[in-house]
Amino acid sequence: MPTQKAYINLDTLRLAIESSESALQEKVKKRFPLDKWFSGKRLPTIWWVKELAKMLKLPMGFFWLNVENAKNFLAEREKEREKEKVLYFRTDGIGEPPPTLKEEINFLSDLQEWMSGILEEAGREPVTIVRQLSGKEDSEDAAQTLRNLLELEGDWILKTDSKDGALRELMKTIEANGIAITVSGVVGTNNHVSIPVEECRGFALVDPYIPWIFINANDAPAAQLFTLAHELVHIALGKSAADQLAFLEPSSNNALERFCNAVAGAFLLPAPLMENLSIKTNNVETLDEYLSQLNKQLKASEAAIARRLVELQKLNPNLYKAWYRKWWKQFQEQKRKKKTSRGKGGNFRTTARKRLSNLFIDYVKRALDAELITYKEFYQKLPYKPQALNNIFQIQ
Repeated sequence: MPTQKAYINLDTLRLAIESSESALQEKVKKRFPLDKWFSGKRLPTIWWVKELAKMLKLPMGFFWLNVENAKNFLAEREKEREKEKVLYFRTDGIGEPPPTLKEEINFLSDLQEWMSGILEEAGREPVTIVRQLSGKEDSEDAAQTLRNLLELEGDWILKTDSKDGALRELMKTIEANGIAITVSGVVGTNNHVSIPVEECRGFALVDPYIPWIFINANDAPAAQLFTLAHELVHIALGKSAADQLAFLEPSSNNALERFCNAVAGAFLLPAPLMENLSIKTNNVETLDEYLSQLNKQLKASEAAIARRLVELQKLNPNLYKAWYRKWWKQFQEQKRKKKTSRGKGGNFRTTARKRLSNLFIDYVKRALDAELITYKEFYQKLPYKPQALNNIFQIQ
């Protein structure tokens, strides 16, 4: 270990630690001999400062700044973070994510930031789809732009064999275009802390090198398909966001969410696929039967199909609202039954790969092979024991 001494500003170091979150402060206190540094009994080395900068996510030169300049730097960084803050769209408006959801966002953001730095340093080109939409486009045009970028035909969904097949096909295509996808119903690797569908169906984390989409595994596959398309639009807009239930509600008060809803619907169900459909009933039960038939044909959820029919003026909005209330009660009941009858978990490796994202795993393996990261860093960074990581990443 290099022993070159680092004559940093200890007051600035104290400021950096006190400005971080309490959980991170505890990690720093356990990891570094702070008492000896502050008492003057020992000077930190360049190696220690480098490790400290990495943990606090600060440039190494920060620790040589005077306190006033350090405060200005932190203030500017906080402004930038506010701009990049993940918006949480609730049914009743925009708010702060609940603790469990926030923890999962932080978990994936940390992995994203780490891998983004590796990819940038390796000279990788930014992902094309990020910020390709402005939000001012017509929804049909925006949907066609996304299909063109992903090289999908307008009727791609009809060529899949099932609802699960449509979801798998779209996930595979999106990851092939550089967007990581996590499918999980828990926080990080903690099987005892679930993320309820009522709190979040999905979220999108924008990044130029590894944008990331989270899909709640506790949701139905057909609903996950619409969520995936919805979050894809957020990535294309360059707007990080977490979504509760607003995109399935009959209407949304937020312009950004309305745009994402409309484009997601047009992306999955282009107007030509829907042109021969017509609703000739004012009865909720009859509508329910009709939507159930369309669900099998079009692979999207009944709610997504119904919303699309309203947008195309083929379904009365009031009938849709009445049907939606009934559908939501049924969904809640099915979810309760599923929860009480749930058996043992699935295959460990398959589940872990879904939680980490196949794309992320592929990037990590390539980085190890190219010696862009060390095995020590790999084992320290990921929240699994070495033996489990060897299984997940198929390392011999």
